[in-house]
Amino acid sequence: MEPAGKRLTSSNFLFMGQNRSLDSSELKLLFELFAQRVFQAAYFVVRDRTLAEDVMQATFLVAMEKLGHLRDPAKIEIWLTRIAINKALNELKKRNTRVIFKNIPTTVGDPTEEIVLAEEEKEHLHKAIEELPADCQVIVYLKYFRDMTTKQIAYGLSIPEGTVKSRLRKAYDLIRQKLTKVRILGEVKYGATK
Repeated sequence: MEPAGKRLTSSNFLFMGQNRSLDSSELKLLFELFAQRVFQAAYFVVRDRTLAEDVMQATFLVAMEKLGHLRDPAKIEIWLTRIAINKALNELKKRNTRVIFKNIPTTVGDPTEEIVLAEEEKEHLHKAIEELPADCQVIVYLKYFRDMTTKQIAYGLSIPEGTVKSRLRKAYDLIRQKLTKVRILGEVKYGATK
């Protein structure tokens, strides 16, 4: 339980872990603040609850050891997110698997042609995002799933804002190319014309 009158925020970690590892009570506070967000970042990549929980635990073990090296406590959330995404990607590499966006719940209802087509488009979009380079996936996740601005992403990842914008543009272009290719192949396959 935190002391009366003391609100738990990321700025509380300004003095915690400074040039040392976190003790168990500090790690518990860190976990309480950021576990859900770290889990979401890991799950975004691995799409497996058990593996995401393992990645989350590994992320907090790294945090326990390395928080003293974090120069700006305001970046703690994005720092943890980055660790979680990198660990998750490493786990997928070990398993030689890529599962981002698989098994996402789809619309339930009358399977009319429009719904089926929308689901197919959604599936193609998810597959295109899954095939992005890791640096672009991180930016897409932070931008569209964490609703961060390019300025916030740049600050959090310690990269220039122009780099964030260029990675978003690269991701957009790669996704558009994939979807255009799928659309053309679909038209040829089904004999559709516009």
